[in-house]
Amino acid sequence: MYKGLAIAVLVHGLYDFCIFTSPILGAAFGLLTFPIVILMLLRLKRTIKMAIDADVYAARVPQKEFI
Repeated sequence: MYKGLAIAVLVHGLYDFCIFTSPILGAAFGLLTFPIVILMLLRLKRTIKMAIDADVYAARVPQKEFI
């Protein structure tokens, strides 16, 4: 949890720095952020699916709950 918070604080600080030093650079950084967020969401979805599959395989959770 702390790692995620630290990453969010650093990215937001970098964005603020870019916006205040050069609005064009800040806008470019903002546009670059969208694909990164989408890729992170796709990775999170895949990780959650793998965790559910591992739980079902280990018989910790009945499979019918996720159908």
